[in-house]
Amino acid sequence: MRISPADPDSEYELGEMARRARKWNEAIDHFTRAVKSDPHFPQALVGLGKSLVSAGRAAEAVTPLVNATQLVPNDPVAHYQLSFAYLRIGREAEAKKELELYREAHDQQQRVSQGIRLGIVGDISEPQTAEPPE
Repeated sequence: MRISPADPDSEYELGEMARRARKWNEAIDHFTRAVKSDPHFPQALVGLGKSLVSAGRAAEAVTPLVNATQLVPNDPVAHYQLSFAYLRIGREAEAKKELELYREAHDQQQRVSQGIRLGIVGDISEPQTAEPPE
């Protein structure tokens, strides 16, 4: 068995650090290595897409972002970034569709978070009645 020297998690983290430092080409290199090591790494695909768009290469960003949305269909970030990439290359109908998918995924994520919060702390508000409180 051959051990791969590439570590997708490390490459992803290095890519994120480079992206945050606005070093687009360096970020693209790290995310590309992460995706080559693990093609089913949605966060690396999104990071690659974000970096490509930021580097002015929006057309190249579409494929990794589409792959990310296929791997995690309810990922609001992937849909938002894909919408942005489509908009940059003039594919307005696809951008609009992805923006709607982003909104649906975001709203679903908010509902889940709210449900978790209520499950942990309970409903701490007083029930509203027609009568003013005393």
